[in-house]
Amino acid sequence: MICLVLFYTIVLVSGLASAPIRFSLGAQVGYTTYKVFEIGDGQLFHGNATVECLMGNSSYMAPEPCGKCKVTPVYCKVGKSPQYFMLSDGVLYDQRGAIGEIVANHQFQFDLPSQSSALFNKGWSVVSSNGKRLLSLHGSTRFWHCQAGTNGLYKLYDASIGGQCSPVYIVVLQQVW
Repeated sequence: MICLVLFYTIVLVSGLASAPIRFSLGAQVGYTTYKVFEIGDGQLFHGNATVECLMGNSSYMAPEPCGKCKVTPVYCKVGKSPQYFMLSDGVLYDQRGAIGEIVANHQFQFDLPSQSSALFNKGWSVVSSNGKRLLSLHGSTRFWHCQAGTNGLYKLYDASIGGQCSPVYIVVLQQVW
């Protein structure tokens, strides 16, 4: 399974629905993490630009069934970027204040104002699963990346829109300032 990676500025714990944090995006494919970027109209893409990933040096309380065992999650280090996203009260925002949403064609993008035909523009949270922090939309952690043409770029969706798509998880990971 391919994983989509979110980079964040503080340690998150299981079941977090809201936190005023800034993060970047990346797509994890095997052991390689690719940087995700937002273009001017709010669409999200990833290509071949990679970021360095290292093992985490902090631990957090893992959810059941592990109970009180400590888990050391994997995280990626990325530098400060003028492009960032925030999660607050179940709503995702970008650096412009645009709202993260799933639009009518199932694409994950940011709009200001939110599109009236958007399928979802709230309900985002962060959950823990197998030592990783995953972005969840109304309880679902499964997302898709779909190839956009033949130039090696991929767009992000909440559902498959065809044979050019593969399932991904959005993983919340640490950012280095």
